[in-house]
Amino acid sequence: FGTLFPTSSFVPILDLMFEHRLYLPLVGVCLLFPLLLDRGSQWIRIRWAYDIKLRYCCVALLLLLTAGTVLRNQIWRDEIRLWSDVIAKSPKKARGYNALSFAYYKRGQYEPALEAARLGLRVVSEKSLGFYETIGNLNLRLGRYDDAIAALKESVKKAEDKRRQSNAYNNIGVAYLYQWHNLRDQQARVSEAQFRLEKERILSSAAEAFRKGFELEEDTFSAFDSYINVLHDDGRDEEVVTAISAQFGSDDYRTCYAVAKIADWQGRFDKADEYYEKAGRIRRDQKMIYFNHALTLNALKKTDQAIDKYLVALRLDPLFTEANFNIALLYREKKKVDQALDHFTE
Repeated sequence: FGTLFPTSSFVPILDLMFEHRLYLPLVGVCLLFPLLLDRGSQWIRIRWAYDIKLRYCCVALLLLLTAGTVLRNQIWRDEIRLWSDVIAKSPKKARGYNALSFAYYKRGQYEPALEAARLGLRVVSEKSLGFYETIGNLNLRLGRYDDAIAALKESVKKAEDKRRQSNAYNNIGVAYLYQWHNLRDQQARVSEAQFRLEKERILSSAAEAFRKGFELEEDTFSAFDSYINVLHDDGRDEEVVTAISAQFGSDDYRTCYAVAKIADWQGRFDKADEYYEKAGRIRRDQKMIYFNHALTLNALKKTDQAIDKYLVALRLDPLFTEANFNIALLYREKKKVDQALDHFTE
């Protein structure tokens, strides 16, 4: 009890029952156990005059414990079997359903993953936000875009704060983008009128979702970036600058970034360079500003400056895969093989 006291008393903890907290406290119990067996055998001998052979009791006990260990290891050998066992023994906990769903997901078994998430949603309804997000993402994987969007819209209702709501709207926008890419792939199979109608519906819905995302949480820059991309796909470049300038002002970093992106799309790289530089001076912690600036500088054949911008983006996010890949290509062009290999490896 003394060794349990620091972690299992009045200090609040997330997981009250956790195996590793018993490692040290069990030392006393393990040392006490053979003494208890000895005392027990003495009591039986005195009370009933029956001599128990402790060595046989110990052998039987070890065999039982060995069998139990082997059987338990069969469960631990397989992640899906393990989390299914967790759910069977603790069906009211959300973690088991989430972990089982993720285990199926990692194997590419999206239907069972979806079923595990749906079961968790039914059983542990108070944790519905995470389940709706999972159901939405899995439906995207399965190409069920309407079901994905419906689930993600439910996650907006369950979000407790602005940051989670912003993320939920961003996810909805991404789901509409999946739907838009699918529509483009299917363009040859639908009429021109139907394509235009669906394109307008999907892109307008995506833009609205992304707009709500970055308005709720200013730091959701990915939603803002996607908003610009969607309006560009919809042929509304000039509307982008007008709307963003009216909302944030002409000297805001978001307005400068929007002007730069549109200039880039139009092939006006000098103007894009100027406005990316201005956006970067105003807001120094947004990796996408430096990443897109590097693309523009590369188009202007300013390779060394492009590398510098990629390096800034990577300092902000060392796991930025696209930046690592692009900078590796530039190093390869400059015959700097070691640096190229380092970034390809990353």
